[in-house]
Amino acid sequence: MKYLYRLVFSSCQSLYTELNYIRMGDTAKDEESHSNDDVTQSQMQCKILYKSDNYIVVDKHFDMKINTNKPDDGVTVETLLCRDYPELRDEKVSHSFRFTHRLDYATSGALCLALNKKAAKKMQMAFLRREVIKHYLALVRGHVNIKQQYVDISIGKNSFITDFHKMCTSGTRGCLNARSCLTHIICLEHGTYDGDPVSKVLLIPKTGRTHQLRVHCDHIGHCIVGDHTYSDKQDTKPFRMMLHAYQLSAPTALEKIDVQTEDPFTPDNCPLWEPSECFSDYSEAVVNFESSEASKQKIVQDKPK
Repeated sequence: MKYLYRLVFSSCQSLYTELNYIRMGDTAKDEESHSNDDVTQSQMQCKILYKSDNYIVVDKHFDMKINTNKPDDGVTVETLLCRDYPELRDEKVSHSFRFTHRLDYATSGALCLALNKKAAKKMQMAFLRREVIKHYLALVRGHVNIKQQYVDISIGKNSFITDFHKMCTSGTRGCLNARSCLTHIICLEHGTYDGDPVSKVLLIPKTGRTHQLRVHCDHIGHCIVGDHTYSDKQDTKPFRMMLHAYQLSAPTALEKIDVQTEDPFTPDNCPLWEPSECFSDYSEAVVNFESSEASKQKIVQDKPK
């Protein structure tokens, strides 16, 4: 019973933190070196991947805030949706829309919004029960030799960094309020980006901590390409950070959402990325991963008391 209480309390605390972030707007100082300053709002679009009476899922552009409290922050997901889909706005809600989760400023991909209060509550419960599955694709520096690994190390805020937001792994000097988190990392391909060795990986987070995927990739020695923050401000040449929310599955009580975006990390979409060796495509990797997870679950269930 005590364990159940701690689990529910921890999940509620995590959900409260995320919802508070969304409600207040994406206002934290961001350290990213890339910018959309040269792109006008008229040139940008917010593609809708899924739409029902309860939810929409959009394909968020990289280097874009979800919303903001600062009028001079430029183009955001909110401003684009207000421009292109004004009929979906809810004047009673701060920032016009109910964002059910978040993506970092530099991260692109699937982002879900609820279109009514009931739908927002049902999605919140799905997140609380950890029923929402999110798959990310990334290009990381170096060739990842372990084809499938589980990174299980807590992360917290780096208290030595004050001019922008940065997280760190537990045990790092100055790490505050470290919380447990787990990421599955599956290597899909080896290749090069602009001549440098790079790997394409599938990232499956089991928790949703701030910068979790970026910190865990850096922890195993394979920082995400273009990640200004966790490369100690060295990796500035790429035009973006190569992290993308590729697939979103949310079995809410109202409906099941299962959305997949276009892969931005193909030679056609990212010409500087040149794959040289393929270990598994996305679909095969997911099937193998789910099979492995099911086997582990069966072992736990069959374990004698």
